[in-house]
Amino acid sequence: MLKKNLPELFSIAIIIFISVSFCYGDITVTDNQTWKLKLGFSERFRIETWDNSISLNSDALAGTSYTRNRTTISSQLAYKKRAELNLKLGNEFRQYFVTETRAFNLNEIYFDQLNLKWQADYGILSTIIVGRQDMSFGEGFVIMDGGPLDGSRSGYFDAARVDLTMAPKKLLTCFYVNQNDKDRFLPRINNKNQAMNPRPEQSFGVYSTNDFSKFNLQGYYIHKHVDETFVGDDDANIHTIGSRIQYPLGSGFTFTAEGAYQFGKTAGSDIAAFGGYGYLTWQSQRWLNRHYALSLGTIYLSGDNHSTTAKYEGWDPLYGRWPKWSESYIYTLVNESGVANWTNLLSLFIKTRYEFSPNVRMFIDYHHLMAPRSSTSNTPFPGGTGKIRGELLTTRLTYNLAKNISGHTIWEYFDPGSYYFSGADHANWLRLEFSLSL
Repeated sequence: MLKKNLPELFSIAIIIFISVSFCYGDITVTDNQTWKLKLGFSERFRIETWDNSISLNSDALAGTSYTRNRTTISSQLAYKKRAELNLKLGNEFRQYFVTETRAFNLNEIYFDQLNLKWQADYGILSTIIVGRQDMSFGEGFVIMDGGPLDGSRSGYFDAARVDLTMAPKKLLTCFYVNQNDKDRFLPRINNKNQAMNPRPEQSFGVYSTNDFSKFNLQGYYIHKHVDETFVGDDDANIHTIGSRIQYPLGSGFTFTAEGAYQFGKTAGSDIAAFGGYGYLTWQSQRWLNRHYALSLGTIYLSGDNHSTTAKYEGWDPLYGRWPKWSESYIYTLVNESGVANWTNLLSLFIKTRYEFSPNVRMFIDYHHLMAPRSSTSNTPFPGGTGKIRGELLTTRLTYNLAKNISGHTIWEYFDPGSYYFSGADHANWLRLEFSLSL
């Protein structure tokens, strides 16, 4: 019985350690050996309500409303700014108003971070991080969230990362990632076997970031291996090579673009896919003496041609399955390719940002969504015969209420097009959030 409960007892001990540590400040051992303990706490409260985002069918009565409550406590033990032990525990639970039959569920207490970081100051070696950690490169197009199936509860990677400073403002990052379908490396309290990924997968890659005098250039190569988990469900080997550039054009204009090509094998077919985006942004402080920005751009993610069985042309977002372009449209993808599985997408968009004050900002985005490939006729969802996904409007108002208190309000509206079944209904999605960080 004790052996069975050891993982939970270990997690409880960690919680007690962090809680007791809040009573103490910095710890100094001797004059030449200084240890510093940094503690953190955050609480995020959300109310989300939406109607037809998954089914696009108002007759399904699939509307839902709930709260999402996420708590994290963290501890960082540092030695002479050289070595760090980082630990963070998290929990997110939901309380449903609709559907009312869903019982209260505390969910899991899990390790959001547990890693050792070493800062080197010799040669080109800069930083080594081993363990559970967050990683994000560029705009998160290919690397952002290591476990998309748990939503925004966490985004960690079980990884080893090495940063190499090749020259001033030129960084090369090498990493290895091992992501399971469920959290199998660290214990949890009140284990719910939360799904993290559709299948176990491992990746390694290199990511280069270069700041030149006038522009920023990034390049990367990533190999992802997806394990076979079912009989007849072949594994996949996906190679991705890509680049991102951000170039100031003067007079407040900036051009940003990223593109990547994928090749390899999946389910016995050769991969030949492409994904990318580009946009032109103009920023000004002249309109009512406030910061204002306007962006025009496009997104292209290739779709699979179902008539070519020897090839698979659908874009794989790798670790970019998160609400990058919309909080609500990721749910419309659930019955098509999986939640936040961005693929077979073409968007022409316009974005605006207006700063009412340093603490209050408004973002409004409009996307005309299309699909490079129409859906198959024998698929009930999406079920349409055309290539117009529809019109998507997203709005976000962000505000900082105090030094450690922030929040936002989001409303999104989607009007489906010919890509979906005849009579598909529009969808609304709303969120209110407040966050406290200490």
